[in-house]
Amino acid sequence: MSLPQGTRLGPYEILAPLGAGGMGEVYRASDPRLGREVAIKVLPAALTDDPERLRRFAQEARAASALNHPNILTIHDVGDEASSPYLVTELLRGESLRDLLQRGPLPVDKAIEFARELASGLAAAHDKDIIHRDLKPDNVFVTSDGRVKILDFGLAKLRQPESANTASLTEAGVLLGTMGYLSPEQAEGKPVDRRSDIFSLGAVLFEMLTGQHAFPGNSLASLVAVMQKDPPRVSDIRPEVPTWFAAVVQRCMAKAPEDRFQSAGELLAAIDSRKGVSRRSRPVAWAAAALLLVAVTLAAAKAFPRFFGGTTIDAVAVLPFATAGDTTDAGFVATGLTDGLIAELAQVGALKVISRSSGELASTKPLDQVAKELGVRAVVKGSLRKSGDSVYVSVALLDAAGGAPRWSRDYSATLDGLPHLEREMALAIADASHAELARDEQARLAAGAEVDRRAYEAYLRGRFHMERDELDRARAFFEQARSIAPNWAPSYVGLANYYTTLPFASDIPPVDVLPKAREMVVKALELDETLADAHAAFAYIRAYYECDWQAAEKEFKRALELRPSNADVHFSYSRFLASRSRMDESLAQIARAMELDPLSLPLRANTALLNYFGGKYREALSQLDETLAADSTSRLALWGKALVLEQLGKPKEAIAILEPMGFANLNRVSSLGHAYALAGRSADARAVLDTMEAKARTSYVPAYYFAVVHAGLGQQDEALRWLDRAYQERSTVLAYLRIDPRLATLRSNPRFEELVRRIGGT
Repeated sequence: MSLPQGTRLGPYEILAPLGAGGMGEVYRASDPRLGREVAIKVLPAALTDDPERLRRFAQEARAASALNHPNILTIHDVGDEASSPYLVTELLRGESLRDLLQRGPLPVDKAIEFARELASGLAAAHDKDIIHRDLKPDNVFVTSDGRVKILDFGLAKLRQPESANTASLTEAGVLLGTMGYLSPEQAEGKPVDRRSDIFSLGAVLFEMLTGQHAFPGNSLASLVAVMQKDPPRVSDIRPEVPTWFAAVVQRCMAKAPEDRFQSAGELLAAIDSRKGVSRRSRPVAWAAAALLLVAVTLAAAKAFPRFFGGTTIDAVAVLPFATAGDTTDAGFVATGLTDGLIAELAQVGALKVISRSSGELASTKPLDQVAKELGVRAVVKGSLRKSGDSVYVSVALLDAAGGAPRWSRDYSATLDGLPHLEREMALAIADASHAELARDEQARLAAGAEVDRRAYEAYLRGRFHMERDELDRARAFFEQARSIAPNWAPSYVGLANYYTTLPFASDIPPVDVLPKAREMVVKALELDETLADAHAAFAYIRAYYECDWQAAEKEFKRALELRPSNADVHFSYSRFLASRSRMDESLAQIARAMELDPLSLPLRANTALLNYFGGKYREALSQLDETLAADSTSRLALWGKALVLEQLGKPKEAIAILEPMGFANLNRVSSLGHAYALAGRSADARAVLDTMEAKARTSYVPAYYFAVVHAGLGQQDEALRWLDRAYQERSTVLAYLRIDPRLATLRSNPRFEELVRRIGGT
């Protein structure tokens, strides 16, 4: 009897029936604890007294709940309410493959894609020693976003050791499975293994391509055909099917198990070798060749667009990859994969790629809102599951209008294969976007050095901890990566970034660590000149440590040539241009950074600061007020507003902002001292100097901060003495000597002019 709406099974509330089959009735239900809808399969009351049915139902739960794969129905829960066993699964939206085939055979490309997804799902099940034993179009679901899911492991056989004395599900006279899809060994009642699923999959593929049953009928004749007759050749029915894929289908349906693919993984590799999909067993050289093939295909798509269809996507956002299954140790991999894919796509000059920070902020919103806020036409969404050294990834490119998938794929790789995976996904996404790649962009995306798995894992962990300002842990992992793979460039870039960050996050003066940063980045570029991050790090060192402004600009331009959609580098370049008093160019660069990271409040605040340095105080104030309206706690915006108010002749208002911010940040403390001086509170300004001097007795305090306070007090000689000391320290903020309005009273002094000349300010 069907369950009426409102019936409760454990914590679940029945909403509506979805269908019924031999293994149970299926309902749409609500899970109020998590605020989601689920599907519930309930064993019919008429069958609850059948021990075999109950055993098979329980076996479905045990088998399927052991699986976690994007092409297998996810099991959430099992229960037993009033002697009615039930199974709780994800709620799928779409239709069965059987319903889809009622409208005719599938497009060849779609059939091939479904084939690899089905093989991928079966491979995951077989890895757990689970055999489906009833694969057919009715047990395959096509979701509304175009992914296939294998359903109903109710007939699955949990393989037992050969010596185990257990009852078989194929005892004499019992056939489990469906006519037309049974393997010959199933039809004969013989023991089965994973190769039986391969045969059934072949019959499903035959039907997807031809619209016909490989073994029609539902009688003894059908069983005889399965055991004795070969189906027609796919290519005879549908000549446009590629020869290689027709051969794959034919091999799947070989009568003798030893003549078929011996595993779903082997079948998957056969498909991938033609489609260019990365697999962990593939040599790196073959993966590179596959990437080149994708690049050639992409070039053809640009040359002959009418054969490929679809509108061009010129802007895309990669949302953070979700983690599935055991997420304990997957977070750093998901973050690394998201960053890696963004970095690869950012090399494509024809494609605007949004930064991860904005993608993260928008990721929980509806797709159309994400697209509007980020200014993109498509979004990349994906999930990742880590199991030991293996990583399983599902990814899709979704059109912002309606969310229809333009491209989707599943991948599996080991950690050392992730760099190739990122490049391959980037090429596929660029292809699906119809974004034109220059020849050098194609070459870079298809290239890539082999990396030791342990080194890559350590590098990802280092990046993960750097983001969280856990610098000591980050350095340890970067050093570990370098030790394992001394000829792999990214670990040196990681160390260079660690050293350049230290002066801002510790008491270590720049002169003590920036030479180490230079050593690391030079080594990285010796190993790989095409690393945009290495050029960006070198630009920073060239400018703020070596004061070689011409060389620094060359490095900035090279970094942006290699990765045009890099918001961080556009921002760094904007600050560099401002320091050279090239304000219009500076504002253009930060505007580009804002296009790539549109939700970034720090970029909004820094745009205002550039206007502050350019003397546009009213405009800067308006921008800072807008930033503070979005986040009233932004310390960067509050500090910037205090600086602007001071230049507008309102030092008391600046003090009112700076005093509550405390004395932890010495940059803000020195700003407070300068504001005290301008407000006529000289004693308070000197007290700030005393505080900084006390701090300097035990740790590093940038000399520039002392100069700022002395300049406010009108003590030019003292201010210039501290600026000379800042030069000896190689203080990075000396670059702003010419544009910092707080030092305006010093600029006519010959000693100031000489200092400007020494740091290359002429």
